[in-house]
Amino acid sequence: MKYRLFGKSGLRVSEPCLGTMTFGTEWGCCGADKGESQRNFDTKHKKPNTSNHN
Repeated sequence: MKYRLFGKSGLRVSEPCLGTMTFGTEWGCCGADKGESQRNFDTKHKKPNTSNHN
């Protein structure tokens, strides 16, 4: 798993975590609901189609 530094804080955060920071509506001001979050996650993590059917 790849990690990235979170600004100048020195905190290391996994790439999947960075991609899901706006999932959820609990904060009230912003964020994607459960359905939108699932679609975003599925799109990012689906396996590429390596078959070559023309």
